[in-house]
Amino acid sequence: MHAIGQLQALSLEQIVGSLPSAVMVFDPDGSVRYCNARAHDMAEHQFGVSVPGHLGDGYDLYRRDGRVYEPAQGPVARSIAAGEAVVDEELFRLLADGSRLDFRCCSAPVYGEEGIVGAVLVIDDITEERDIARRLADHRRLEDSMQDGVIAVDAGMTITTWNAGAERLYGWSEAEAIGRDARDLAGSLIGSGPAATFTDELTHQQRTRTEVTARRRDGTTVDVEIIGTAITDAGADGPPVGYLAIHRDVTERRRAHDALQASQRRVEEILESITDAFFALDPAWSITYINDRALRLAGQLAGLALDRDDVLGHSFWARLPVVAGTGLEASFRRAVQEQDAAVFDYHLPGDGPWLDVHAYPSAQGLAVYVRDITDRKQAEAEQVRRQHQQALIADLGLRAVAGEDVRAVADEAVALVAGMLAVEQVALLEVAPDSDSVILRAGVGWADGAVGTATADGGRASLCGYTIRAGEPVVSEDAGGDERFAPPLRGWGAEIASAASVVVGSRARPFGVLGAFAPQRRRFSDNDVHLLQSVANLIASAAEREAVGRRLDEVRDAERSRIARDLHDDALSELSIAVATIPSEQRSGAVGHALLRVERQLRGAIYDLNLADDDRPLGARLDELIEVERDLASPATVKYTARALPAEPLGPFGTHVLRILREAITNARRHAGAERIDVIVSVEAGMLHAVVCDDGRGIGNAAAPPPTVAAQGLRGMRERAAAANGRLDVEARSGRGTRVRLRIPLPAGLPGSTRPTRVLLVEDHRTVREAIAAALELEPDFQVVAQAGSLAEARAVLADVDVAVIDLSLPDGYGSDLIAELRATNRRAQAIVLTATLDRSEIARAVESGASAALHKSVALDELADSLRRLQAGEALLPLDDVVELIALARRHRREEHADRAAIASITPREREVLQALADGRDTQQIAQDLHITVRTQRNHVANILRKLGVHSQLQAIVLALRYGLVEVQRSAD
Repeated sequence: MHAIGQLQALSLEQIVGSLPSAVMVFDPDGSVRYCNARAHDMAEHQFGVSVPGHLGDGYDLYRRDGRVYEPAQGPVARSIAAGEAVVDEELFRLLADGSRLDFRCCSAPVYGEEGIVGAVLVIDDITEERDIARRLADHRRLEDSMQDGVIAVDAGMTITTWNAGAERLYGWSEAEAIGRDARDLAGSLIGSGPAATFTDELTHQQRTRTEVTARRRDGTTVDVEIIGTAITDAGADGPPVGYLAIHRDVTERRRAHDALQASQRRVEEILESITDAFFALDPAWSITYINDRALRLAGQLAGLALDRDDVLGHSFWARLPVVAGTGLEASFRRAVQEQDAAVFDYHLPGDGPWLDVHAYPSAQGLAVYVRDITDRKQAEAEQVRRQHQQALIADLGLRAVAGEDVRAVADEAVALVAGMLAVEQVALLEVAPDSDSVILRAGVGWADGAVGTATADGGRASLCGYTIRAGEPVVSEDAGGDERFAPPLRGWGAEIASAASVVVGSRARPFGVLGAFAPQRRRFSDNDVHLLQSVANLIASAAEREAVGRRLDEVRDAERSRIARDLHDDALSELSIAVATIPSEQRSGAVGHALLRVERQLRGAIYDLNLADDDRPLGARLDELIEVERDLASPATVKYTARALPAEPLGPFGTHVLRILREAITNARRHAGAERIDVIVSVEAGMLHAVVCDDGRGIGNAAAPPPTVAAQGLRGMRERAAAANGRLDVEARSGRGTRVRLRIPLPAGLPGSTRPTRVLLVEDHRTVREAIAAALELEPDFQVVAQAGSLAEARAVLADVDVAVIDLSLPDGYGSDLIAELRATNRRAQAIVLTATLDRSEIARAVESGASAALHKSVALDELADSLRRLQAGEALLPLDDVVELIALARRHRREEHADRAAIASITPREREVLQALADGRDTQQIAQDLHITVRTQRNHVANILRKLGVHSQLQAIVLALRYGLVEVQRSAD
């Protein structure tokens, strides 16, 4: 009663003011009579305005369906107007920040004696309540829309949520599941053991995952992935208030996974069964798969015994450092960068195998198939080697048939055998007349001075004798212990472990034996023996030809000597007697002159018949020739000068020269009517030079063509000179006589002799190349051994070259790139650049590569020949200052080129497309349209290109891109 009394003592205002709801009292006209504190607080802090003074000053309110709520329709207005009691009518207001304020209104009329005297409005803020309800509704819709099953339990494992996905998954309805113990239901679904494990992990770890096979309500099974997590009420560290589990049907995924694994196993079985080595790399170059063959190959390269655990997941380059930085790595990286398959052959460094590599890039990395093709490459190399051997043997055969000196053929033959069979010693052993000894006629690998002097046992017990008696090739891997013959060539300063020998045959009797010897034991193959026999047959042919030629020469010389003797003893003696019996007063008459002339001509004919090979020096034989010719030329005079003639006999070569000179002098005195004939003979740098000048009519010029006999003589002289690799020039001018110039190289083996300079011509214009070759071939001291129109053709013929004449502009690259290869292949070789360009940077590049000089293509051919002679003589064709300047220029350009290439490498694929479009002549609008970009983007690309390339105009950028092959210019059909 005391509390009631206290409540009665409170005023109505005090009671209303303490309510948590906003309360407002209105007069019948809508004026606000009273607002409690909560109403003021809601208006100011939530509505953002002050409490209105009248019902008409209300706010913009909305019904729950979004319609505008007019003030005249409000609860207070209806209560005053109609006495309506409005209960829990919900409205909302949009606040200035875009948020929404939900509230509930209750309104009731206030009655007095005269009727309705006002109204009371009670407002409650339900914004948070509605937010929660909306979230719950959204959550429920989300649960119902999910294909996965969503099951929630409270802390006691009682099921509180069972969505439609769970119903579809397991066949239990929501009503049947809610309120059940989750552990009991889980036991029937997935089995008590997995259910207990899942529950234990979830409660202790507060998160778990498992995949199990569940049994539905209808007895069918389903593969399920279950992810469970704890739900906490006071942050992550608080105790769980329940647990949530997502149940997902993974039947198809598991089937796909099983199928994928089966497919993977089949793929692995296939990859393991193929003959190729296979491995796969991911984008980071880690090894993701490797079959057994590839694993063995990797172990071979690494020098280790590897298993899969040693390589899988590891970097390819770290596990196989032997291939890092090689062309193999460059090819792999280029294939990945360009996303284009790379198929190539690769020889691993050192004694590594030859590999046939197929690398296929993809988004997952790189798949690589590798096949060991060492055997195939060796077979190909062997085929090439055999073809090369056959070509060398054929060339040697041509030289033997062409009549080259048998000693030169033999020297070339033994060198050829040594190179082709890769043996240290080769010997051509000639059987001595007594047949009990052999002499080393040609050889490789023996002591200095042994060739021509060293002798060995040639009897039946020797290797040479045994080979001749056998009449077939003899091969011994243990020549020192072979019971068939005594150890070969003892005392020659070389230990012989293995030997192969063949007979060098002849019609009358064997010439001897050709043998190949090795200091270590080795096996000579059938092909080796066949090659040895082929070379021996060529030597035999050359020796037989020389023997036949020698016998023919002996018969011819004997016949000439007999004729000369008969002429001298009979005709000349009788003629001399007849001349002596002519009275002195008649000798000056016609008969006397005729007899004297016949006598001199007969003496000349006898000299010519007696002109045969002898062992006198060339100078003495020339003196005799000049003396005969002076007698025949009288009253004309013959002047003779000799310089630096060798004191040693020149044999047949000297006879050859005497016949040419005698024909030249005969033409001068007999057909040119010369009064003076000058003969000059000298030997310089392995060349014999002879000049015959006269003051006659000039045989051979247009005004005085040579008589038939003289023409025949000139032709014979030229043929003799050409046969000896020499050159004969005849210069005849009316009134100034005739000049005959002979230049002929001394044959190999003669004192002061040298071989012609061997020249390689590299020029892509065939007409120019052949013109140069024809001009050089006319020079006796040059031999054009090869011609090439490209770098590829030239690389195959670099080995046996003294000097190369190289054009800079070739269809497959720069000529200067060949110079370094030439010097690496043949260190004694030199190079002269022949170019049409005046660009000093290109000349500098050539000089830096090793060129000795650079000549313009307009140079006279005589000047080119002179430059080649000076080069071979050791003369520097470029001043040292020029060489230093050109090398400095080349280095500067190389640095610039390196910078240019770095800039080119920074150009992106899209910028390259823009550059190509600029090179094609498209303008900004066209490029933007073609590439489907904006004009602004196109201009940005151009600006980036100019900045990266360090140029100031689009033209400069195009020129630089063209220089390095970044773009191409399409030529018009016209």
